[in-house]
Amino acid sequence: MSGCLTDYPFDLPCLLVQFSLLHSVNVTHSVERLPVTDTSTDGLYEYAGNLHMHTPYSDGEAYHAQIAEAALHCGLDFIVVTDHNVRVRGIEGYCGDDQRGYVLLLTGEEVHDQTRLPQVNHFLAYGADHEVAQCAADPQTLIDAVNAAGGSGFLAHPTDTIIPWVDEPPIPWVDWQVERYTGLEIWNYMSAFKEL
Repeated sequence: MSGCLTDYPFDLPCLLVQFSLLHSVNVTHSVERLPVTDTSTDGLYEYAGNLHMHTPYSDGEAYHAQIAEAALHCGLDFIVVTDHNVRVRGIEGYCGDDQRGYVLLLTGEEVHDQTRLPQVNHFLAYGADHEVAQCAADPQTLIDAVNAAGGSGFLAHPTDTIIPWVDEPPIPWVDWQVERYTGLEIWNYMSAFKEL
């Protein structure tokens, strides 16, 4: 991919993360980032990024390079593309240049059972060393597979609601008996949009 580096120019000790959301590449205004002025953090850094976005490989509209360009425009430090039930490989790295700066592009996977209606129990898998969509039918098996593959997993849009004006069903997390997941996605653009 043009503009992306596979040899990372610097280390990113990701200890504190601010989650900013970039949903569309049709950015109509710049996002002003506040400089980090507190020097008492003793080596901690704040990185702004988006951990949940899609490309046309599932249900998104922009490809990885376009999303990375929009993220650069908005001043994000990293993005993680999590297409539905597919993990696109070979595109990870830093995108940008010395003049505009760089954004780190990573991939994960948003896994859900496509045979279940409605398609509830979406799970964001990060850092797994292989694709895990084949485990989607059983949520606990999926979580355990992500952990066994060295990854971390988050329950995606766990309180998602219906969009009454388009008759789209909600897709929340419903199997709350599961264990050993890393965390919960606490805000999601589409879930927030449904509440308008």
